Amino acid sequence: MNRIQAKYEKSKYSKEPHLTINVDGNSLDKILHELYPDKNIIGLVPTILDCLEDPKERKLVWERFESEQKQVVPILMCPDDIYLWCTVINVEIEKTVSTVEPSNPSNLPYTYLFPNPSSSNLELLNHDLVEKILIYSITGELMKFIDHPSRNVDVGNLKGIYLVTFILKNGTKSKQKLLIH
Repeated sequence: MNRIQAKYEKSKYSKEPHLTINVDGNSLDKILHELYPDKNIIGLVPTILDCLEDPKERKLVWERFESEQKQVVPILMCPDDIYLWCTVINVEIEKTVSTVEPSNPSNLPYTYLFPNPSSSNLELLNHDLVEKILIYSITGELMKFIDHPSRNVDVGNLKGIYLVTFILKNGTKSKQKLLIH
């Protein structure tokens, strides 16, 4: 029987550790890359852990994953867009008596700003989990720093594409691309 676990580790295209799916101690993207080296699979991130940003897509994935019926579930996606409209690896899942059920995704700390894209005022999901927000330009310049943010975040003075880093109170970090017009 294979051992499947989620571990925090860096992947090929990430600077910060994030949750990865591991089978018998090897990350799923590396296992698939060995099987299909010409498919650009290395560095893909899990949809079912903490990487999927859009709440509707997150809900869709979990509903399919937790279904009692055989389902096709997106399990890995490209790390640059963090949406289901980029490279996605789908698997067919069928629960059996010996299947280990996933932990509830609400137990995993995550946050993001929405709506995205936006023009000025954003809402911060799970703001109580966030200690700091750092908003960087695409050139890496720190454009805005917010310590202990509230639910509403004003970015009215910013225009363009930004990379947002969230530092959570538990010490983990997450990132999000943000378009402000």
